[in-house]
Amino acid sequence: MSINAIKSQLLGIHQAKTNVKTDVKEEEKKSQTAQTNPTTNKQVSAEDVFKYLSATKTITTPVTTKKTVNVNAYVNEESKIRISASMKDFEALFSSKLSTVKSEFGNISDDLAEKITLFMF
Repeated sequence: MSINAIKSQLLGIHQAKTNVKTDVKEEEKKSQTAQTNPTTNKQVSAEDVFKYLSATKTITTPVTTKKTVNVNAYVNEESKIRISASMKDFEALFSSKLSTVKSEFGNISDDLAEKITLFMF
C-alpha cells in the first residue's frame, strides 16, 4: 500500500469524525431549543384529573340486562348443567375470597371489597 493511499484513508476517517461531531452538535442545539420552549398546553388541576378518572366506566360497573335470554335456544341440556355447575363453583369461590378480603382489610365498604376481589381473578 502506498503512502498516498494511507493518507487518503486517514483523511476520509478524519472527515467522517468531524461530520459526526457536527451532526451531534446540531442535534444538541435542536434538543436545547425544544427544551426551552414553554408548554402551550393548559394545566389541569389534580382534582379535575381525579374527577375524570372516577367518572370513567370500569370493568366493575354492573351489567344491566334489557331482555331475558332463552338459554334452551342456544345450549343443549348437558351444556346447561355444566355451565350452571361452573357458575355455582365460581360464585362459591368468589364468596370465599370476598370474605377473606373483608377479614384482611378490616372495615372497608362492600363495593370496595368486591372490586378488590374481582382483581384476584
